[in-house]
Amino acid sequence: MSKRCEVCAQDFLDEYAFHGHLLGKKHSKNVEFKKQNLQKEQNSVFISPVPPGLDPQLVFGFFSNFGPIQHYIFNPRYLIIEYKEKSPVEYLLNNPIYLNKWKLRIRRRKMENYAEKFQHRRTKQSPQMQKNENPETQQELRISLESERSLEEQVNKFLLSVQIDEEEMQQLVAMVCSSLDSAMKQLFPRCRAIPFGSSVTGLSLTGSDLDVFLDIREPIIEDDDSTLGCPSGWTPKTIFKGVKRVFYKNRPVFTQIVPIPMAKIPVIKFHHTASDMDCDISFKDGLGVHNSQLIKYLLTLDSRIKPLVVILKYWARNLDISGSGKINNYSLVMLIVFYLQQASVNLLPSIKELQKVHQRVYIREWQVNFNTDYPSTSENNSSSLLELLQGFFKFYSDFDFSTRIIRPLEGSSVLRKEFKKEMEACHRSRYVESLHLDRHACLQDPIQLDYNITSGWATKEIQGLKLSCLLALEVFESMRETPLGIIPRLLEPEMNVKLKASIKAKTKKKMNPTVSFTILAGKFKTFGLPEDFEENNVEDSQKFIEKNWFCTVYRLLEVILEKIFMLQIQVIYDKVGVKQMKLQEEDDVHTNNEDNILLNCSGKYPLHKRRKGKGQIVQPNVSPIQREIITSEKIVKEIDSKTADTPIKFQCLVVKKSNPLHALVELTDQELTNNCFMELAVYMQCKVHSWIEKEFMHMVQFKKNVWTSNES
Repeated sequence: MSKRCEVCAQDFLDEYAFHGHLLGKKHSKNVEFKKQNLQKEQNSVFISPVPPGLDPQLVFGFFSNFGPIQHYIFNPRYLIIEYKEKSPVEYLLNNPIYLNKWKLRIRRRKMENYAEKFQHRRTKQSPQMQKNENPETQQELRISLESERSLEEQVNKFLLSVQIDEEEMQQLVAMVCSSLDSAMKQLFPRCRAIPFGSSVTGLSLTGSDLDVFLDIREPIIEDDDSTLGCPSGWTPKTIFKGVKRVFYKNRPVFTQIVPIPMAKIPVIKFHHTASDMDCDISFKDGLGVHNSQLIKYLLTLDSRIKPLVVILKYWARNLDISGSGKINNYSLVMLIVFYLQQASVNLLPSIKELQKVHQRVYIREWQVNFNTDYPSTSENNSSSLLELLQGFFKFYSDFDFSTRIIRPLEGSSVLRKEFKKEMEACHRSRYVESLHLDRHACLQDPIQLDYNITSGWATKEIQGLKLSCLLALEVFESMRETPLGIIPRLLEPEMNVKLKASIKAKTKKKMNPTVSFTILAGKFKTFGLPEDFEENNVEDSQKFIEKNWFCTVYRLLEVILEKIFMLQIQVIYDKVGVKQMKLQEEDDVHTNNEDNILLNCSGKYPLHKRRKGKGQIVQPNVSPIQREIITSEKIVKEIDSKTADTPIKFQCLVVKKSNPLHALVELTDQELTNNCFMELAVYMQCKVHSWIEKEFMHMVQFKKNVWTSNES
């Protein structure tokens, strides 16, 4: 007969399994947790709605008059006050309470049974489905939004559908942080788990991970040679190792533990069982906590900002351009902040403007506090939410990420070369190095000014963002007469399909596959110089030596292409003048800073295939390249005349490089109709440099000069 544990919301097949569960740690912890919840209910009140424009300190002071406060949550829509004892709660529930002449609606705080609630959620959906809604769910959301009669109702329904209730989120966060505090105090008695990220800013979507910073409240040194818990202090490595051990010791509470020590900011990923939340915990410096507080405050300056950000976050996730290994959510939020700072929008001030405070607070060298009394910006811009959304798509659809640095601190972007000059002028050159100005995109963190938030972006991230913005603008254009259909259309699953098709078409059109390899001069740098070279007093002997070696390598490469791979070669340009290389041509030696030759190569035989086992014993004085030529001739004879030709067409660029002397060979496909190029190019990448090196050794051994096609 099945049994059910109401505390843990779990069913068991028989009495034996049920009894074993009752004796386990998980049940004991849930019983204790339920007792704590019951006590919180007895000692807490929930107040909603609240008077507009309340100062949190005023609220705290007012309710402190009724008794000592254990904990409180302040929100523009509601308040939660938890007292150290239950007598103040009884008084507040049984008497009319006024604050600023506003009669407060006070109820007892209700602590839900989250074990039962999340057990139901787990059985209903897998964790992956919670994070990535399936097309049916997205379709239901779209249909639901289209049924609304106003943009305001549509946006409100959207926010309720894609976000967890804020009070519920705060309770989940409190559960996680409470568990972390209890577990980590074994190692750090004064530690505190501090949430940051979207759970703090109010921008989290359903299924979002929880970010937590563990403040150990002890000195941290950079000497990573210290041992765990040694008197000299904690180091980043020893903190990481210690926390990892605590997680493994508390596996009933924390599961799916994944340490990532080599990340830019080392984190440990884990799953919190009681709240059913996936979490990331970090220990570096807490700057993320202050970034979150800044974003949270920026959202309060105008009521349109939060829904704008949530819509764009959901839009980016739906199109699969954001997430792990893609555009992270913090980057996206800062792009939105920067857009709203533009003079044409003017809904957000520069961060530097907000940082004008009498007393500055620093972590390391970065100012983390800001003015929290900045006036509302609502009157600066009368655009609707849809107009702001369209403006974002227009702004980034053609933004020049490659040459500019985005600076939310200043609220402007500048050319990277101008930024570099500016930093050098004010003796901040190290910013330039740390920001990686050579990357595909550069977005300066508004607090940690030497950190490029987008340093990990590649071409695909920028291309994905720009194409997504262009697709969104097409939606706006096609639905000018029915604006209430714009948001539902932006969020439909078909947008993802269209984006992938656009990226595929653009990639196929613009990106021809390229394979490159190098041929080093090494000890053969002076091979093949004329016997009277020293006597001729060449004006720039080093240039001549390099050019002589490069010409030798080119002649060998030409033989390899024509004789081993049996390709037809057409010289597009020759900045070297290989055919006219003479000692007297000193002008030519000086005028070419980067000698290069470009060839068109075409053929029909995939001679990189079937070479294995075709080699045969030949006389020692036959060169390595000649042996490969013999193998190719043998393969061609075996090819059936009925076998279809395989078109091969590519360009071969050969460039002379110095310091150290080497030749760079780049092969670029021009056919694009088969996979033969990549197979051939990779084969050449592996073999050609080896063949040429062996050929040099052979010529030195047998005292031969440059290889000729007549060699036998």
